[in-house]
Amino acid sequence: MMFDCESDMGYQIDQLQRDLDKDEEYIAKLEEENQRLEYQASKAEALEEENHRKDQTIQQYQDYIRELVQSVESQQGEKL
Repeated sequence: MMFDCESDMGYQIDQLQRDLDKDEEYIAKLEEENQRLEYQASKAEALEEENHRKDQTIQQYQDYIRELVQSVESQQGEKL
């Protein structure tokens, strides 16, 4: 009877160790995925900042062109 109890405990310990190993593998995969997602998030943030700067530059060019057109139109109006 004592032998059965000890072997059962040994089996349970082995099973717990296997479960722990699986959990550790799963945690490692989750940590890798988390790092990948954090990297992608930082890239996305950098792209958003770059797009914002480009949008500002485009707006500045549009304003400049608008001013040039108004200037040319007003000069043509003065000539007429």
